Amino acid sequence: MLKPAQLYTPELKMKFWEIAYDEKYMFAYSGHNVEYEPTTDNWNQHEFASVDKNNNVLGYIAYEINQKSKNVNGLFIVNFSNNKLTFGKDIFQAIDNIFVKYKYNKLNYGVNVGNPIETTYDKLTKKYGGRIVGIKKKDVMLLDGSYCDYKMYEIFREDYLKNKKK
Repeated sequence: MLKPAQLYTPELKMKFWEIAYDEKYMFAYSGHNVEYEPTTDNWNQHEFASVDKNNNVLGYIAYEINQKSKNVNGLFIVNFSNNKLTFGKDIFQAIDNIFVKYKYNKLNYGVNVGNPIETTYDKLTKKYGGRIVGIKKKDVMLLDGSYCDYKMYEIFREDYLKNKKK
């Protein structure tokens, strides 16, 4: 279940520090600050905690909003748990909310190439009529000091709605 991340600030701060130096999460942390500080502005950014039925924090989902263009930029998704089913449902709910509940025009997002979730992003993008916009070569430095490419995607609202029905 998605809840405002601000309601879980202490738990999220601890979760982010627990994974800060874990190589399993090195693709998530490139370009992001390790210390979690919740936004106090839900006009330009939405942040959610994914929680289970016992109210335990499973993960974090956030994105930025350009209110002038009504575009969403930069999904930041971290699963702290092994509960892939509930967390996966929450990711799809967050994406659905972007297009259906909030009626934003377009979702721009990306992934560091080599991240295990990359193939899922490729499939999700194709399924909902999106496309790979491009790949920036050696654009991101990872926790281990290596560089990786950055793949960018986009999905438009009308394509999402059309393909959601299928």
